[in-house]
Amino acid sequence: MLYQKIIKIDDKTLELVEETNEQCQELEAFLEMKQRELAQTEKGIEKMLDLYEDGMITKQRFSERIGGHEKTKNELEAEIEKCKLALAAQVHLVTVEMIQNRIDEFKELFSSAISPGEQNRAYRLLVERIVYDREENGVTLEVLYK
Repeated sequence: MLYQKIIKIDDKTLELVEETNEQCQELEAFLEMKQRELAQTEKGIEKMLDLYEDGMITKQRFSERIGGHEKTKNELEAEIEKCKLALAAQVHLVTVEMIQNRIDEFKELFSSAISPGEQNRAYRLLVERIVYDREENGVTLEVLYK
């Protein structure tokens, strides 16, 4: 019974993994968009500087326009930093494939185990702990994976 419980990935876990992966993908897309915006803003700043150096715009006009670009640049850099920190927090992101690979590894070790001790070692590879709850009509097991 425990073996069957361990090798089955429950729907709740699958939903959580998918939701986390979607959030990560959205965050990566947002980061890329902000990085493109930052590159465009930096080009705008360079263009303003070139126009000023070539005498195409006055110092006053340069100061007025460059202020907005600098403010935008600082805001974008702050947003990019927040995104990078959020992505760094998800560095240990788990995919369904990773979970399935660990379960397959467990199945292989478990099936080749000769003694109960070897079976326990296989369990410890995958399982952090097992929580059970005795109820009127039996026992409910909750497997907490590593």
